[in-house]
Amino acid sequence: CYGAIFMILMNGSGKTTLMRNFKHHAEKFGLECFYIKAEKGDNEEDLVGKTFLNEKKMENVIKNNKNGMMVIIDDIDKLADCKELSEKLTRLVNSYWNKKSISFVLSSTKEIANEGNRIMRLRQFSEQDMHEMVDDAMKKGLPKMGEECIHSILNDSGGNPKLTRMICWYIYEKLKENE
Repeated sequence: CYGAIFMILMNGSGKTTLMRNFKHHAEKFGLECFYIKAEKGDNEEDLVGKTFLNEKKMENVIKNNKNGMMVIIDDIDKLADCKELSEKLTRLVNSYWNKKSISFVLSSTKEIANEGNRIMRLRQFSEQDMHEMVDDAMKKGLPKMGEECIHSILNDSGGNPKLTRMICWYIYEKLKENE
């Protein structure tokens, strides 16, 4: 597994859950994997120091790794130098191409990916997605939701999957209370 993947997702769409799922699957297949949550104001040294205690530069971490690795940086757009770091990580991956199995998965809510990144965008919920979610919920014995309610929830949530689910569960909980 080689490369740099850039995930662009909206707030509340499940970026962190997806990143943690990537880590779980990478480890399941024997790849050394590191998850780093970026915080506002962090720089490269801060990110590297959170995970690799005696290192300050990502190139040293990669150079010292023997078996290949995946580094997941969640919310990279919170960094002041996110564009520069993204470009640097892409160059690092390219310099080890066919030498070591090195991958970076970077998540962001903004378009900061550069040439050489594989870009994945997760979109908002569509009306079809909403119907599928409601249909799936109905299989679990929940009450049927009308078209007007579906449209209203989709509009209120702005298509945000996490928010849409929260609104639906809130409505279902209120229905249970009033039965």
